[in-house]
Amino acid sequence: MIGAAIIVAIGYFALVSMIPVNGDFPVFGAPTNIYLKTISIEDGSSVFASQSIKGGKNGGGPNGNHYPTLYVSKGNLVSIHFINEDGSLANYNHKHNLNIDEFNVHSNDLDHRQTQSITFLADKEGTFDYYDSIHPEMRGKIVVK
Repeated sequence: MIGAAIIVAIGYFALVSMIPVNGDFPVFGAPTNIYLKTISIEDGSSVFASQSIKGGKNGGGPNGNHYPTLYVSKGNLVSIHFINEDGSLANYNHKHNLNIDEFNVHSNDLDHRQTQSITFLADKEGTFDYYDSIHPEMRGKIVVK
């Protein structure tokens, strides 16, 4: 009897974990994975940088794009893996967060080296802002086609 209760509990939590933050029902399927991090640049300011799975950075460099644009397909399940790598001594507040209002994406305020993954359904077509509410100058775009 206890074994059956444990199996039901595990199944329930597994099913609930498949519900995107902007949905009411589980979505089955592999998500599009996006790695986004905060970094410090040479002038001491903080920026978003997208990260490929091979370790390369896109955006955020002194001559690069300080406002990286992310591209996803409409209808896709999207997992953003958000990492706070901002360790600048010039930046007294190392906390950062990630918000995409249109998809109900709101991360926790993350300290240096903390991470959070957020999964949502890209169910609206268009170009939307993502931003850090602690550091409003940190922004980017997400394009859903």
